Amino acid sequence: GGQAVVLMALMLTVLLAGGGLAIDAGLLFVERRHEQVAADAAAYAAAVAIATNWTASDRSTRARSAALAYAAANAYNNDGTTNTVTVNVPPLAGAYVGNAAYAEVIVSVNVRTAFVRILGSGFQTRTVQARAVGGVLGPPKPYGLIALSKTACAALSVTGQGEVETEGAGILVNSSCASALDANGQA
Repeated sequence: GGQAVVLMALMLTVLLAGGGLAIDAGLLFVERRHEQVAADAAAYAAAVAIATNWTASDRSTRARSAALAYAAANAYNNDGTTNTVTVNVPPLAGAYVGNAAYAEVIVSVNVRTAFVRILGSGFQTRTVQARAVGGVLGPPKPYGLIALSKTACAALSVTGQGEVETEGAGILVNSSCASALDANGQA
């Protein structure tokens, strides 16, 4: 009879530890998702800053500022204690190492565990990290002609012997229709 109580106490301890581990793993997973969203937004902001300041001598500084502002807007204020946001222009790792048209954003957070900390001081906090890279393929091209409709078929239509010259500038047709640009005849 006494054996059942001891086994039950041991099994309950194991079940509680397993449940605590599952809760802490879920907490870390949720934090990682939040960090990834913030890192993605910050990398996108840096890429936009790079593209809009392509000829500026301080475009790297502007990209870093934009990335840090977006990370702060997503609750990662780079306080150095609870979270750290690192912005590298150009990236220091990955496929775009050394390419000044890209920015790398790394968000690191120290997450306090809820249940696993009973195992000792080494389990009080865990560091969770997310990384994102954003950039542009090259200097933005000026557009000489822009068709703004987002859905129209033949949003830009040139027929017969029509000719369009943009003096080296690009043409942007913003429609998602498969036949957004329609060129017929000797156009």
